[in-house]
Amino acid sequence: MIENKEHIILVLQLINSNGNTSFLEALGYDFAQIAKFLGILRKKKYVDFIKGGLKLTSLGKQYLDELNTELNRKGVSRYISPLLQYKIEKSNKFEIYLPIVKNKG
Repeated sequence: MIENKEHIILVLQLINSNGNTSFLEALGYDFAQIAKFLGILRKKKYVDFIKGGLKLTSLGKQYLDELNTELNRKGVSRYISPLLQYKIEKSNKFEIYLPIVKNKG
């Protein structure tokens, strides 16, 4: 079962935009876990199975909005999830970032 709220938002966004599950697989979920979670979303009436895929219901859209508000997501991040593996923690204002430079010679 997917319990991370960021991942739940990602699933709902993928369903809303007709995306695929490759992002969830990259996060470590297997097909059985994804299928079970989609079944739970259907039982809660957040998604409907339609010909050719899934559709987010109005209740599902409302739940997505609630999660976005709870996690303080604004602007574009309400519609597009950032790739969490590339997210960098906020640094101290006195820290200096020095990128790694490879020598050409």
